[in-house]
Amino acid sequence: MKKAKKGIKLLVSRKVLVFMIFLITLGLVAPVIIFYSLGYRFDPKVGIFIYSGTVVLKPTPFDVNVFVDGEPLAKKQIDIINQSININGLKPGEYEIKVSKDGYQDWIKKTRVRSGIATEFWNVSLAPNNPSPKEVLEKSVAKSAFSSDKSKLAYFSKEEEFLAFYVRDDSGDHMIKKETANERFPLEAGEIKWSNNNNWLIFSFKKGEEEKISLLQTEKLADPLIDLAEILPQTENEISEEVTPKSATEKETKKINSAPLYYTWDDGGDLYVLSEGSILSFRLKDIASLASAKALANINENLNLNSNDNSNINENKNSIQRKTANANLNDNSKLNNLIASTSVADNSDGFAFCGSYICSISANDRKIRIMSLTGNLVKEIDFATEMKSQLKYQIFAYGDKLLAILDGEKRLFLWDETRFKENNVGPITKIGNDVTDIYFSDDGKKLLFKTENEAIVYFVRDWEVQPKHLAGEKEIVYSGKEKIDKIQWFYDYQNIFVSGKKEIILVELDGREGRNMPIFLKNEKEIFDFNYDGGEKKLWFTEGDNKENKKLKEIIFPESGSLFSNIIGN
Repeated sequence: MKKAKKGIKLLVSRKVLVFMIFLITLGLVAPVIIFYSLGYRFDPKVGIFIYSGTVVLKPTPFDVNVFVDGEPLAKKQIDIINQSININGLKPGEYEIKVSKDGYQDWIKKTRVRSGIATEFWNVSLAPNNPSPKEVLEKSVAKSAFSSDKSKLAYFSKEEEFLAFYVRDDSGDHMIKKETANERFPLEAGEIKWSNNNNWLIFSFKKGEEEKISLLQTEKLADPLIDLAEILPQTENEISEEVTPKSATEKETKKINSAPLYYTWDDGGDLYVLSEGSILSFRLKDIASLASAKALANINENLNLNSNDNSNINENKNSIQRKTANANLNDNSKLNNLIASTSVADNSDGFAFCGSYICSISANDRKIRIMSLTGNLVKEIDFATEMKSQLKYQIFAYGDKLLAILDGEKRLFLWDETRFKENNVGPITKIGNDVTDIYFSDDGKKLLFKTENEAIVYFVRDWEVQPKHLAGEKEIVYSGKEKIDKIQWFYDYQNIFVSGKKEIILVELDGREGRNMPIFLKNEKEIFDFNYDGGEKKLWFTEGDNKENKKLKEIIFPESGSLFSNIIGN
């Protein structure tokens, strides 16, 4: 009995001992587990727990491999939060982060991880190793432009002694007009400007100093072209009689059409033209009526030439006369009276649409005027002291409170009404010299521009995303020995494209510990007319041996793919 009691006591003592050991172990291990879950890591060098840091990546494409100091990161070490990759539990210190994917160039960045802080790289864009440009047109092009919805393409093509203008739509390619080249006056492709409703465009042929500007309704390609010069107001100029002068002082006057300096479409499709210092507007429905009237006039002329069936001719003539309200269809000058212009503003040396307003600049008056579309004055801004009255100016607008202004000497100025009212900066500030190519980011917080061999970003507003920037800061994001042909924002507005003579480079704005600047495309032939559309995720360019004999090509970038295809698989 005594032995049994002694055995029970011994068993109880052992259980108590085991329980006590368990409690002690739990007391030691539990804090470690809690600390680890809270982000603390034990550092054996100093013998204490240190609060760890995090690196956050948002790569394009998303299905990538991640390396930390050359070691591959196991998928279980990666958290997917908000379509981003979070690398947790990194002790404070310096690391090299590499993001890679088969078929793409590596993205590598050295970074310092700090205790309790997330170091963020929100726009990690991997450039493909060998992108495959797709040929868009079989013909060689001199110049081209897509409609805003990308459903139509207008282009010039050099064909033997002709320069021809085409429109491509769902039904194929349509030759609209061609001009003959000659040695005396070089023939060049002019501008192509689509209306925002995609149904109208302006195009021009240039012969020496002369530019012939035409309007075309692309929904009715069979309608005749409208010569822009014919619908502009006429001015009287005195000209000397050269053949048989009447006297030394006697001169005759001649009515001539004013040459447009600038022309564009508003959001509704109406046409606005700067001519002889006046901003004129033409209603789209009036332009359409003129095109229809000219089409009927052509029918009338053809009926007159073909008189085999008098009954049909008379019937068609009566129909034509009713539709044109008794207009003289064979007189182009009277046809052009069907369209009237509205004078929006005078004394203008340049204008642009800014939000729902028109921003006009008058060098002589030393004013920038913001007006309604009908010309009612909303506000005036005085010129900056550095701006010269004898120069011509271009306006690039982001709404009606933020304007980039480029003068004839390639000096760049910024009018920022918001910052002027909040911080008394400006109102017009000079921010660059020798500037070409100007683009606002989609949120208006950054302005991208270039000089001959530098790409520069000006921060219009405070930038709170890492790396942070204050409003007014300016940063050279690319500098090269070769001349830059074109710059463009990437769709994320955190990377840019820089196009040179035979290569296109993808440059990240994040300059922490250097920038990734992979060569996106290396071309054997010269690159022209580079353009990237972030909405379409496509870039277009032409390549060739000269400007008149080029092939139009496109590259899809970034390509769409499965968001989580590799990240959560292992």
